Amino acid sequence: MHAERATMRVVDSQSVERGGAPMTTIQAVWFGVMLALTPSLVLLAFLLWQEGIGLREVGADLEVDDQPPHPNTR
Repeated sequence: MHAERATMRVVDSQSVERGGAPMTTIQAVWFGVMLALTPSLVLLAFLLWQEGIGLREVGADLEVDDQPPHPNTR
């Protein structure tokens, strides 16, 4: 059993057809912002998950804590 040799096809850059319209400036800016913020948002979500912020433990289940800390009573 021998591995077949991989061959790369040489493509002329003039013959490559581009698909779709180019990105507008505002789309490029928003794309860059999303790329820049994604790692920090993933880290924030992980840290909040680790601390259990917004969750309360009821038995073995975790439920969303949507009750206010001090309910208004009259």
